[in-house]
Amino acid sequence: MKIMSETDNKIVREEASKLFHTIVEDSLVKREGRLLQPIPIVNINGDTEAWFIGVGVNDILAGFFQLDINLNLMRYSSFQRRTSSLEGCPRIDAWTNSGEILERARKYALPNEQLGVPFLTYDNNISRIVWGVRTLIHECSSRIIYVAGDYVYSKQDT
Repeated sequence: MKIMSETDNKIVREEASKLFHTIVEDSLVKREGRLLQPIPIVNINGDTEAWFIGVGVNDILAGFFQLDINLNLMRYSSFQRRTSSLEGCPRIDAWTNSGEILERARKYALPNEQLGVPFLTYDNNISRIVWGVRTLIHECSSRIIYVAGDYVYSKQDT
């Protein structure tokens, strides 16, 4: 995962905080929700193109903000199916914990593939956020395994 500076973190969180108070409408999320650590969304070369800022309630990911590189709101997306309910929402760690992401990728990897560090990226369009895990076979780059929630795939599959 790409490490961001404390200044970047503070600036992104401040912008997300403003948006949280104006955009989030669900009373449960507004009352109990908190902003999670911003995660840069990078292109395949590792350049930051946007930001993912989760909204958590206890250990549940209720939704997320996606800001562009200039901190303009791209979208707020909620995982809630019903008002004031977190039923069916994913666990925060299932979407943001690099160890869990890596474990899902490992189950998909070939026996001789070594896995790199997960990075938040996108599949063709910046609105299709996925985790990417580069693989190596005999120290040569092989492919990227993509993880989106419980769904794991490679471009070689499509």
